[in-house]
Amino acid sequence: EKVLDIEYTYAAAPQKQEDPCVHDDWVSALDGSHP
Repeated sequence: EKVLDIEYTYAAAPQKQEDPCVHDDWVSALDGSHP
C-alpha cells in the first residue's frame, strides 16, 4: 500500500465584498426554455 500526499491551492482568491449591493428590485423567476 502506498500513500499519496496531495497539496492544493486555490486558483484565485475569492473577491472581497466591501459594500453589500442593496436593490429594491429583484428577479423572482427565470425561464430558460425559450431559445
